Amino acid sequence: ASYLTDLAARRYPATTLRSYRATLEAYGARAPVLADANTKASIRAWLATMGTDAASTVNKRLWHLRAFFAWARDEGLVATSEAHKVEPLKLPAKQPRHMSEAAMTAALDIPDVRDRALLELLYGAGLRAAELCALDLGDIIIEEG
Repeated sequence: ASYLTDLAARRYPATTLRSYRATLEAYGARAPVLADANTKASIRAWLATMGTDAASTVNKRLWHLRAFFAWARDEGLVATSEAHKVEPLKLPAKQPRHMSEAAMTAALDIPDVRDRALLELLYGAGLRAAELCALDLGDIIIEEG
């Protein structure tokens, strides 16, 4: 709970906090004693139970554990962190998906100025949808373009 509170204080998005919480609760159910949980063997055994999950999902959960145990080490809750010793799974190479120029032109050919501006910002700045949704008017500095 203290770790998640710390992440929230650092303004982590709610979706990220939920993801960290889910990982830590699932791992904590398997290895409830912090000292026993902080071993390479324990972490690898837990990750191995995710056999059908995508490699990217397993790696995300590993990253959550690495970050948590690094925090626990910094807080003096554990002497060292073995999570960083666990190798992530290799991810298959994949090309990024993108819209064709014709599809983007068609998408931008809309009469609503607001929607067009949002689409241009999303596409032009390479934002994720969640990043676009999280923007506030105060985030825009018109003087700097």
